[in-house]
Amino acid sequence: MIPIVLAGPTASGKSALAFLLAEALGGEIINADSCQLYRDFPILSGLPRGKLCGVPHHLYGVLTYEQQSSAGWWRTQALRVIEEVQKRQRVPLIVGGTGLYLKVLLEGVRIIPPISEEIRCAVRARFSSLGRERFWQELQALDPLATQYLRSTDSQRLQRAYEVKIATQRSLFAWPVSETEKGLSALVIKMTPCRHDLYAACDARFDMFLEHGALDEVSHFLNHISPQDTLKTVKTIGVVELGAYLTGSCSLENAIAAAKMRTRRYAKRQGTWFRHQLRAQYTVDKIVSFERKRKTGDSPLFQVVASVGANISSQKLRLTLQRVLEVPGVNRPSVECH
Repeated sequence: MIPIVLAGPTASGKSALAFLLAEALGGEIINADSCQLYRDFPILSGLPRGKLCGVPHHLYGVLTYEQQSSAGWWRTQALRVIEEVQKRQRVPLIVGGTGLYLKVLLEGVRIIPPISEEIRCAVRARFSSLGRERFWQELQALDPLATQYLRSTDSQRLQRAYEVKIATQRSLFAWPVSETEKGLSALVIKMTPCRHDLYAACDARFDMFLEHGALDEVSHFLNHISPQDTLKTVKTIGVVELGAYLTGSCSLENAIAAAKMRTRRYAKRQGTWFRHQLRAQYTVDKIVSFERKRKTGDSPLFQVVASVGANISSQKLRLTLQRVLEVPGVNRPSVECH
């Protein structure tokens, strides 16, 4: 069963479309979002909730905030799960918005020489001295290629890119791919909603998080799990902002506005990255939601789609997408299927 990758910015409807396709094709969903690896903030990170339990989900909430992940670690776990899903004669659907994870999965692992401990210590000291924002600016000047792939908030990977460039005089992303760890062959679907719709979905998504108890989630973290300064290391959007309100640093209104703005900016960066860095066989230019798309249990839609079967081909996937979405929002770009 050839894997299917669903990529795109936050709030674009990846999870909803993945669920619909998994039901239609007999698939299992594999997480490719770095924040959703962690179990500490199930609401703010958008971990799958009860209505998704009918479809198996993998690599969601498998780490705690004290543990670190990397693209290489995630790739190893994802390939293991993909193989297990295929052995069950089901379709692996890899879903997420962490571009670096998808890049290393689809393109393979790069061969990079070992970096001396002396350089690594020097880079860590430099990061501590400059702070994350100034370090990011310095990395932009030192290695502009790396900053096209990395988030400005990802301290761990920023330092990795910096140390590789300093040690080798070559960008982290300019090294060749290993012959033994090549990229995965997959059909790629890219979510490309217009920016106006995407921003509206980002705001609505955060409002939903608040309705589901995001404030209590952050309060519990502050009171029972970690001291306040740990918030600085948490990547999940909304934690720092709501934490500021809970500790009396700002009003709730300002905290919500800041979190929504940060979400929109993140979605914009993701959209830009995917537009330039990820080739896709298909694009979906509509926001996909459960409320708008789900049908009742014995819907003829799903009976028809299920007849497509598990031996996925490019043509069958296109047909399935059109039927699942029920809107003329599935566009075929000029990229050919391989």
